[in-house]
Amino acid sequence: MKINDYINSFVFDYFETYSYNREEQEGKYTGSDLLIDRTGEWHATAERKAVYEAGNQQVIIAILNRPEDFVLRFLCAPYYRDAIVFYNKTGEIVSVLNVCLSCCHMTDGKQDIEADYLIYDDLKRFFIACGHEVESPDKFYEDEIRKMRKK
Repeated sequence: MKINDYINSFVFDYFETYSYNREEQEGKYTGSDLLIDRTGEWHATAERKAVYEAGNQQVIIAILNRPEDFVLRFLCAPYYRDAIVFYNKTGEIVSVLNVCLSCCHMTDGKQDIEADYLIYDDLKRFFIACGHEVESPDKFYEDEIRKMRKK
């Protein structure tokens, strides 16, 4: 599913960002863990970083609805460390977007979500602004793509 189809497939009133899976846990650390597993259990290392109250939905909608340039495809397995949890007005979770900034993978836990490399850069900037300690905070795909296009 494409990211703009994903974000337009449900209604949400507010959202939170979470950082997780950044430290090893004895016997539990797989790298591909989701923030919330299929049983509804939250990842043991989950740390809420930011809350965007109702009325602030446009912040994330603008990022996820960005026009597409092209989708990067890395062959590595995703290593989800950042997530956005979307809630309805009664506080129920309507969707969870798990993000691997390192290899450009996203999933809602049911399906893979495709996104343009610029969206990953924007998400990285967004997560940094929310207090996430992302990997390679100074590295952006846009810079790398620009260098390759010049060649």
